[in-house]
Amino acid sequence: MRHQQRRQTQTGAVSLFVVIFTALLFVAVTVGFTILMLSDQQQSTDNDLAQSALDSANAGTEDAKRVLAQYSDCQERGLNTGSCASIRAALDRNQCNTVNAALGSSSDLSERKVQQTETNDNASALQQAYTCVKITPNTDTYVGKTRSEGDIRLVPLKTDGAAFDTIQISWLKRDDMNLENGNPQFSPLADYADVPAAQRADYLRLPTKADWRNDRRGAVLRVGMMQYQPGSVNLNDLDDKARAVFLYSGSTGLSNTPAGAINLDNADLHRPLTSANQAGLDAKIYNYPYEAHCADVAQGYMCTTFVRIPSGMDTSRFHYLTLASVYRDTSFEVRILNGTNTVQFKNVQPEIDVTGRANDVFRRLVSRVESADASEAPYPRAAVGTNGDICKNFVVTDDPDDYHSDAPSTCADITRP
Repeated sequence: MRHQQRRQTQTGAVSLFVVIFTALLFVAVTVGFTILMLSDQQQSTDNDLAQSALDSANAGTEDAKRVLAQYSDCQERGLNTGSCASIRAALDRNQCNTVNAALGSSSDLSERKVQQTETNDNASALQQAYTCVKITPNTDTYVGKTRSEGDIRLVPLKTDGAAFDTIQISWLKRDDMNLENGNPQFSPLADYADVPAAQRADYLRLPTKADWRNDRRGAVLRVGMMQYQPGSVNLNDLDDKARAVFLYSGSTGLSNTPAGAINLDNADLHRPLTSANQAGLDAKIYNYPYEAHCADVAQGYMCTTFVRIPSGMDTSRFHYLTLASVYRDTSFEVRILNGTNTVQFKNVQPEIDVTGRANDVFRRLVSRVESADASEAPYPRAAVGTNGDICKNFVVTDDPDDYHSDAPSTCADITRP
């Protein structure tokens, strides 16, 4: 009888364990699914806040552009009173409340809310604002990237009256090249089989674009200089002072120091429009390409070149640097030097540093903007292009009656006036 009772108390134990473990399994699955769902929701919220914080920073950048536009207008008109004085003082202090101080806000706080006129808009719900804006109108460098292989980038060499005589150009990053198959090569191809030996010193044989890129080579950079005297533009002087030099990336090229700078007075010895400056020029036109000094580096620019401007330290002239690349687009950085000392660009490419916020998430955005007054210059980026010969007739005059349609059908040889 006792034995029978013991067997009855043990009946259903297996089923009980199955139920318990099944329940634990469902609990584990439910908890895991809940954790994943909450994690995804948190990630989505963080992404939304991060994007909203970036939008706040972009809004701060746009307000900073307004300040810079007013600052440029004040400089062009020579005003330093009223609102212009407030803007100049705010930029000179360069604290986090630059926008508030420059735009005449009564708030001393640096934070400026981003919201619409409605009180319950989405920006208000996210508590969007930019908390710090710093504007640096004058910078040590001008940075950019050549576009569309041949498009000219115009860099105004505008300073605050300081003299300079040398330009440092750092160019070509690893990101500009497709280096999946190895390291970059910094030596040009030279196949002079069909060039007479006596003429080989005057040539640099360059391969096709496909061969150049397959060989993982850098770029060919065209560096040009245009100068003129404001208020008294002389065509002969403008042509004589306009110089250009071609640089190809190499490992044994020019010394990357100011002492080894390319003197543009001795480069691109083209024949001017008139015969006034023909003394010392040979029969041929010089425009030899120069090998730049390049090295394979993990970060930063691989090539550095120094050029010396033709007019030397002439602060009365306007100077413009032009950059264009061949074979591939290339990143670049331009620095103005007086000897070995850096001279700042004046309101050419101001730097804007903005921190945006959405609730407790912050994003920082540092950008460069082009100043309209500095980038607008009387220099054509492109006029006409052709794969064959071209004949151009130019007339420069201040009298509209001088322009006529009966131009000659052939062009004179102006290379030998």
